[in-house]
Amino acid sequence: MRFETNEIVSQAEDSLKRDLIFQVENKLGVRNIVMTVNDGQKDFVIKAGLDTETDLLALNLLDKIDFAAPKVETYTNLGNDVTGYGLIVMSKLNGEKIRYLPLDKRPHLVSQIIDELEKLKLCKSENGAGTLTEVNAGMGTTWKEYLGMITNQAVSELQMSNMSDIYDTNWKVISRAIEIIKSGIEGLSEELDISLLHNDINLANCLAMDDKFVGIVDWSDAIYGDSLYDLSRFRMNLAQSKDESSLKIYEQKIKMNSEEKGREKLYYLCRLVEYLGIYRKYRNDFWFNRNIELLLDEIGYQA
Repeated sequence: MRFETNEIVSQAEDSLKRDLIFQVENKLGVRNIVMTVNDGQKDFVIKAGLDTETDLLALNLLDKIDFAAPKVETYTNLGNDVTGYGLIVMSKLNGEKIRYLPLDKRPHLVSQIIDELEKLKLCKSENGAGTLTEVNAGMGTTWKEYLGMITNQAVSELQMSNMSDIYDTNWKVISRAIEIIKSGIEGLSEELDISLLHNDINLANCLAMDDKFVGIVDWSDAIYGDSLYDLSRFRMNLAQSKDESSLKIYEQKIKMNSEEKGREKLYYLCRLVEYLGIYRKYRNDFWFNRNIELLLDEIGYQA
């Protein structure tokens, strides 16, 4: 996928019917390019890539429930069916990524994030779990089946990576976690409530200004699923950074019965194993080892 900056800005100008000033290129990757532009009065974010239809679907749903997220200005397709990609222009949320704030500034913001995430339960799916495009096309499935599929994929990718230098002790921990995960997914109910999930809740996607929560960005990975799956990703992010005060807020804010606690623990293990594969793929040994530590803490496995 090749992104042409001039073409992207030109198309955004045509869609918005106004001239734009290119300010800064925030992120350039395989999947998306994200840029900030200005029309002389207002800042916008342009996002172009293969995932922008998911952003569009998610943000339109969020607008209906007054969720703290960017607003869609316009959406269009660039290129053709083979080489084309979507382009979305959104309002820009002004704020700083909470991950860059000192630890003592985070707990009350974490509380506000959890309150905001509760609103996502209003965006229910009547057509099962899965990606937003799949569910909208009538191809949704049960959450149990969908979680099994994506977890099996994550485990396969981890096992297929070059793991020859992984300590035998770590392999035992990973293998034990996978056993627990497979058993837990098998025991999931087929009748869980399904709603919109961000699917990558972390403090880099959450913004604040003047000590106040502003909103959540980057909805390219959004899916329909069990709301506790979103929260488990958030817990992993807080645990990775050893943010004990925010973790206490997490535990206090989220009221769960014993069955829900079991599901959240299962999803947490799923997330830890999923990201082991990602960190291994990109040779990030620091975060790989951190997730091994968190696995040990969670399952209490004595190797």
